[in-house]
Amino acid sequence: MYNIIHGINSPHLYSLMNPKTNKIIPQPVHINCLKPAYIRVPNPCEYFMDRVISKQDTMDTASTSHDNLISEQSSTNNDEVLEVPNLRRSTRQRQKPIRFRDDNFITSGTETSSASDGTLLKVKRFLAKKNHDENIRYLAHLIGEPAQNAIWIEENQLGPKARALLKSRPPPIIP
Repeated sequence: MYNIIHGINSPHLYSLMNPKTNKIIPQPVHINCLKPAYIRVPNPCEYFMDRVISKQDTMDTASTSHDNLISEQSSTNNDEVLEVPNLRRSTRQRQKPIRFRDDNFITSGTETSSASDGTLLKVKRFLAKKNHDENIRYLAHLIGEPAQNAIWIEENQLGPKARALLKSRPPPIIP
């Protein structure tokens, strides 16, 4: 059911009328409770919103103008081809993952960097712990990498922050 605005009591209060019964609703309605309506050409009112030009409308006008151009070309038989302006399409900005954006970031590949190199891996969390040849190894999820690319790191390769993280949240032991 819809109502028509009968009168404007104030900038934010409107009195409404039911178009079927022509009865005026006694209580004025606040503007926040109303949905805007688009008035067609015969009865435009100054207090309603203007008609919005959508992408479909521009495409329709572009196609009709293109059809008109084609008909004009066929009637005049000119060798010149008139171009129809293309619509600008937005494109998504693609960003590289963090590890590829920073030139100073060192990817470990198959080998891990050790504390003796001076380059420590930044660990997000530890996923598992296991004993391997009398050494303890940790499955480390690195910052900027997906969890699928977690690598095994020995205990002597951990930096001070990684050791603190290891003490605060120890990983489960696996065989």
